[in-house]
Amino acid sequence: MTQEDREFFAYFRSVFKRYNITPSKATRLEYDFVTRVAESEFYLQKAKT
Repeated sequence: MTQEDREFFAYFRSVFKRYNITPSKATRLEYDFVTRVAESEFYLQKAKT
């Protein structure tokens, strides 16, 4: 697992926390939402640096 992978997973978990969603209890819609938000924000943030 690369450093970028670890950073993404940490960010992914933070998005779950931000929206108060428990990963193990998330519906498919909630999980997809968090995945899309995390991907778009994480890679946008990476592009800026």
